[in-house]
Amino acid sequence: MSKSIFSPPVMRWAFWTGFVVVSYLLLSPQVAQVPLPFSWVSAAAHMGVHAGLAFVALHAFTRRELAQLIGLGLYAVGTESLQHVIPGRFFDLADMSLNLFGVVIGNGVAHLARCILKLD
Repeated sequence: MSKSIFSPPVMRWAFWTGFVVVSYLLLSPQVAQVPLPFSWVSAAAHMGVHAGLAFVALHAFTRRELAQLIGLGLYAVGTESLQHVIPGRFFDLADMSLNLFGVVIGNGVAHLARCILKLD
């Protein structure tokens, strides 16, 4: 894997593109859904999306890492909290927890990638 894909301009573009797409998907109305029991697919999606955003953010914005982590945590909580006012959506504490866990995992993996690939 080439280090050039981790260049801040490329990663900033990836972050903002992902941010817009994820926001649209999380906050757009859906046909009425019934809350289902815990689903591994849903859990993986919630964690994966937020882990991806956190991973890309750490490489896109190389300063103020704690502020990024807090901001992405607030985003994870905020998008889930707003779902209760969107038609066909509902608030789920488990989803919010998975979102936050994804942010932490993505941040950790990004730090490991920096160390292994010696990106700093």
